[in-house]
Amino acid sequence: MKRQHFLDAGRNPMMVLDPNHRILAVNEKLTDVLGLSAAELIGRSCHEVFSARQSPRSAGGMLQSCTGVEMSLSKLAQRTREKKFNVDSVPVLGADNRVRYYICSATDISDVRKMEDKLFQTHRVETIGTLAGGIAHDFNNILTAILGFAEIARAKLSMGRSVADEIDEVIAAARRAADLVGQILRYSRSDDRQRKPLRLDLVVKEALKMLRSTLPATIDISTDITREGTLVSADPTSIHQVVVNLCTNGLRAIGTKQGHLRVTVKNISRSKLRVPPEADTDAASFVELQIRDSGKGMDEETMARIFEPYFTTREQGEGTGLGLAVIRGIVQKHQGFIQVESVPGEGSVFSIYLPAIEEEYDGVEERHEEDLATGRERILFIDDEPAIAGFGCSFLKSLGYHVETEIDSVAALAKFTADPTAYDLVITDQTMPEITGLELARSMLALRPDLPIILCTGYSAALSEHEVHVAGIRRFLAKPLDTKILSDAVREVLDG
Repeated sequence: MKRQHFLDAGRNPMMVLDPNHRILAVNEKLTDVLGLSAAELIGRSCHEVFSARQSPRSAGGMLQSCTGVEMSLSKLAQRTREKKFNVDSVPVLGADNRVRYYICSATDISDVRKMEDKLFQTHRVETIGTLAGGIAHDFNNILTAILGFAEIARAKLSMGRSVADEIDEVIAAARRAADLVGQILRYSRSDDRQRKPLRLDLVVKEALKMLRSTLPATIDISTDITREGTLVSADPTSIHQVVVNLCTNGLRAIGTKQGHLRVTVKNISRSKLRVPPEADTDAASFVELQIRDSGKGMDEETMARIFEPYFTTREQGEGTGLGLAVIRGIVQKHQGFIQVESVPGEGSVFSIYLPAIEEEYDGVEERHEEDLATGRERILFIDDEPAIAGFGCSFLKSLGYHVETEIDSVAALAKFTADPTAYDLVITDQTMPEITGLELARSMLALRPDLPIILCTGYSAALSEHEVHVAGIRRFLAKPLDTKILSDAVREVLDG
């Protein structure tokens, strides 16, 4: 009874667990948050309620309760499923010095996480501004190649000569442009926070590719990036942000003088590191990302404050001071840690350590040149950009399809409404005036629910694949449209 009074007096949702982490008692604040009664909760494991872990994890052979980490509510909870909590527990020992039970308290940190998300996005936008000159430089180089080879091809055609080599160069340059756009979108996207197995060496190389064109001639960049043992469980967008920010910080520290930046990636055994408790991981090894600059370095007073939000050594108006605070937040969320060394006048070394994982995974997809799939079906191709509509029509006709095009979504809907059975497939752009591709698809599917539809977009962050499939659309393709992917998708949708 006293224990229940203590729980009910608490300001936060609270519960009592036995040594096996089964719920013995709860307070009213917890039942209100979960939408479940005390009777429905008592007897369950705490890990059935707070879903960060499926079961207690082992730490030095002793079981730990739900504590000290960010957790979400499990599928059991009927309310506030999107909320985030930090759960702390206090063990209560008996006369034999063994744990009799745990008292757990959950603190709602949902608003804190939302504010962090805003800070992350602010910082990404700031860094994109820093990279803008280099991005423009890369695009201008790519456009120069495209225009140059296209003009050479036109001149050769007038002389009746083969232009296959020039066309290959145009295609290769266009694919480089598509890769660059993909890098920028992945970096700037704020809703891509999904961890997955990824090779840190590939993420670092991609980030450095985007950074290289921003380097002045006075700065040399060298790398020592190992592939073996660099697999981590991480959100690629956030890790990309860490690499770009640390490198740009190093470049600013060097300034306009001659200098160098060295980036290394390697696996390192836990036994060779002093792993802080806040890393919250039992990993046997870590992947080390180290960025060393020959800049002006930092004194002890500056070193003590570098991770404070809004602290900056730059002139007013030149930065928000969010960079290193955001980086520390990202690394801690990945159960990693940071070590910093610096000597005034001799430069700085930032070392990031992320838990290594052992599963085999390779995120590199190879492109296989194969014959393009053909067909005879009737296709309506809709895009408000005449050049893309023309490409779609010409390409699909070359594969044997009967194709009609529309550059006006209203006219396309009127044409379809007049005869919903006239087409075997509709391919539509998403971003169009008056009626979007998603709205167009919904209207068409209302008239003919079995209609296969492929939706294309040049900005995938504006629309999720889940939202597309819920609407009844069969496939979701990102621009620029690859001919092999497009031909395979058309055949797959029609055959499926």
